[in-house]
Amino acid sequence: MDAKFDRVDTKFEVVHGEIKDLSDKTNTRFESLKKEIDSRFDKVDTKFEVVHGEIKALSDKTDAKFESMRKEMDSRFDKVDEKFDDIHKEIIGIQKWAFGLIVTVIIGFIAVYFK
Repeated sequence: MDAKFDRVDTKFEVVHGEIKDLSDKTNTRFESLKKEIDSRFDKVDTKFEVVHGEIKALSDKTDAKFESMRKEMDSRFDKVDEKFDDIHKEIIGIQKWAFGLIVTVIIGFIAVYFK
């Protein structure tokens, strides 16, 4: 009976060895596949970083253009403000002149009236 158990043990060891070899091959294939997937994800990450860099550069250019445009608009509005200030000064001058003219006309009428 020991011979039968020995044959079973031998067959078991053979089957066990085959299963272990298959398991090792499967692990090797999975590790290889994992490395390949990681490599591909690294490539995708690199591509995304390049695209992100390009988008960032375009965004910076756009920001610079808008900043330049804002400064130009501020400059133009400052010029408009200066012109309005000049017009305001002229209006104040005209008002003073008109008030002076009215006072002179009134004094002239009074002088003519009481003469």
